[in-house]
Amino acid sequence: MTIEEALVIIDTALHPESLSDLQELILRHSWEGKSYPEIGEICGYDPNYVKDTGSKLWKLLSKSLGEEISKSNFRTVFRKLAAAESKAVQAQNRQGGQGGQGGQGGDGDENSTP
Repeated sequence: MTIEEALVIIDTALHPESLSDLQELILRHSWEGKSYPEIGEICGYDPNYVKDTGSKLWKLLSKSLGEEISKSNFRTVFRKLAAAESKAVQAQNRQGGQGGQGGQGGDGDENSTP
């Protein structure tokens, strides 16, 4: 999973809301393993402000996604969410492949009675 894939999941979960620029920067740099002071230095923000914004971000994501999310576990959580989504899509595709033709066969009598 990439940060871009994680952002798609987040955008979908938060819709119609969206992340602020700083929240997205925190996510991107946290994905790379950077600390709040490092993120603050890179992005030109006070480290305490970055930490406070990060804390609010993890709470927002936890509420929106129904999972306990923190700076230390968010990559793992998003990998699990992506895997679950992938399994659901595969199951739906299998159902669609079988169920899409079911009921379409036969001699057509189902639709011919008045």
